[in-house]
Amino acid sequence: MPTPHGPSPTRMYRERKVALPSYFLPQSPAMRRFLEDLAPFVVCDRPLFLFGEPGSGKTFLAQAIHNASARHAGPFEHVNAAETDEHLLRSEWFGHKKGAFTGATEDHKGKFAQAHGGTLFLDEMLELSAPDQARLLRAIEMREVLPV
Repeated sequence: MPTPHGPSPTRMYRERKVALPSYFLPQSPAMRRFLEDLAPFVVCDRPLFLFGEPGSGKTFLAQAIHNASARHAGPFEHVNAAETDEHLLRSEWFGHKKGAFTGATEDHKGKFAQAHGGTLFLDEMLELSAPDQARLLRAIEMREVLPV
């Protein structure tokens, strides 16, 4: 059944016969079901949120999804919010123009622009302040990024 944003992920998956990489050989039935449920979203051009404890394999899974997607030829950019300096966050993520602040001696493409045509994996988002989470959510929802 089509959604307001186009065909359903399951229909797109069936039509393209996309599968997650073969190096996923899950032993447990629960993990096999999880990967079967996840596979249709590989063909989507929508944000996908992966939740899990640190060390649970989110980065590995995100890279596998990227590799199986139509965006596989584009870059895979991994950003860890816990490692990003709070004062440089907007500049690092959204980019900046030359002269925007002291030390901005040239234009800088942010992670969103660097990942264009590929995948941007945002990790440890709960480490961000509420205003920074709101900025990030707006960029994701609007698909619009304005450099500093």
